[in-house]
Amino acid sequence: MRQRPAPARVTMPLMTEDAHAQANAEQVRVLREALAGTEQVGEEVAETAEGAPDLSAAPPAPQP
Repeated sequence: MRQRPAPARVTMPLMTEDAHAQANAEQVRVLREALAGTEQVGEEVAETAEGAPDLSAAPPAPQP
């Protein structure tokens, strides 16, 4: 019985220091954009809440 040759191993080249720096910079950019987006949503929610009625003095909801 004939054996098949072992499949060739595929190795990934190591990232250079420059490639790491570029990847880190891209990750920082994406995270900053996400943070800015959450801050904007928070401001919009706060603006919406300013015009909402105060429910702290509302009677409790009826129980079924």
